[in-house]
Amino acid sequence: KCVMQSMAGIHPLEYQPSDALVVNNTLLVVSNQQVMSHPLDGETRPSQLAEIPNSDLEGLTRVGDRIFALSEGPQQTELIELAWTAGGGMEEKARWKVSDSLQAEGLAFVPDLRNDDSSKPQGRFYIDVDGAIHTFAVPDLEVNVTSSNGTEVLPLLHLSSINMKLINQGLNSSSTKISGMYFFEGVTYLLHDNVEIIRAWDFEVVMQ
Repeated sequence: KCVMQSMAGIHPLEYQPSDALVVNNTLLVVSNQQVMSHPLDGETRPSQLAEIPNSDLEGLTRVGDRIFALSEGPQQTELIELAWTAGGGMEEKARWKVSDSLQAEGLAFVPDLRNDDSSKPQGRFYIDVDGAIHTFAVPDLEVNVTSSNGTEVLPLLHLSSINMKLINQGLNSSSTKISGMYFFEGVTYLLHDNVEIIRAWDFEVVMQ
């Protein structure tokens, strides 16, 4: 089923959607510094859930009940955890440094399908930085609580890097750009937007 979402109340010159995530029958969309809500009931108007300072939001993913956004600026690439407020909006809960680079787009959480405890999802983040995919550990919030209010932003734990020669096989140098990543039913989908190609990967097999 395909449903056209309303743009009522959204300035088209300022709206630059970068990624989307469905949570509780609502489509969350990141655009620049904003997190927008597009309810899927077909009746409720879209609204702004949050304005995240010192960010340029490019990706969205979730780990269980936790929601994360990827920011590629303005000073460095960071992973930002978002939390729901009592009023139904969202706010920044914590952030971690990913890279000094300002070229990051794709973000996906790939769970460890061998983990039987659904209450404690295990896996790793896959993040595209400077045209290369790296994997990172999911941060423990109780240990790495940080924010953008002047405190030091701790680094995200880097685990490994993906062989991009394999990922880019059959693509020329102008078509390897990855603009989005999404995990669904055991498969991670990579969007190469310059050539309008989506490729599907089983990273669990690749990493073994």
